[in-house]
Amino acid sequence: MNPVSPGIPPESLAGSCLCGAVTCEVRAPFLQFAHCHCGRCRKASGTGHATNLYALPANFSWLFAAEVPAG
Repeated sequence: MNPVSPGIPPESLAGSCLCGAVTCEVRAPFLQFAHCHCGRCRKASGTGHATNLYALPANFSWLFAAEVPAG
């Protein structure tokens, strides 16, 4: 059992947007883990770096996406 994401195996990670309208899962093997300090990553994350986990597209899946009203 994965203590961070209950119900998700330890070789997987689950994530979501802040409001929870979109959730996703990424599964091992992970290709690379990196901290990027470029200007775009600093701006996107609002911090001094962005943490990135790289995996094959086949190991990524959307778990939930709420329908968002237009406008």
